[in-house]
Amino acid sequence: MATEASFIGLSPWSGNDYRIDFETPVGAFDLHNNAHFESISFFAELAEVVLAFRYAANWEEIDDNDVNVWLKFTGVRMLRLNQAADFDPQAAITLEGITHRVASAGSEFEIDAGDWTCGFMASSLELETTVGEAGHRR
Repeated sequence: MATEASFIGLSPWSGNDYRIDFETPVGAFDLHNNAHFESISFFAELAEVVLAFRYAANWEEIDDNDVNVWLKFTGVRMLRLNQAADFDPQAAITLEGITHRVASAGSEFEIDAGDWTCGFMASSLELETTVGEAGHRR
């Protein structure tokens, strides 16, 4: 039987539906409408993939806001990255959705950001937020 990923700082989900809204103990984060995707980082020695977003409750204030949201996937394996042949950085700032499904090998995640996609197996997903810290948190 496959082991499903653990979810830290957000409510777990399964099924093949895309997620753009993430429920947390402090409220929901809409990472499609109220966030700009800023970076994806892979840390080989930690087997982690981290997605960083700039976030605002009001989408018109995203660029002026200093709230950052990170989605950190741990225990990553079988990583695949794809970039559109006509990649446009402006088109790649919006998260289109994340799918989680339990397969025979464990939890598989697919990330769609329009002009790039990423897929992998992972043992956990953590949502972290900070105010006033630019860049990636390590």
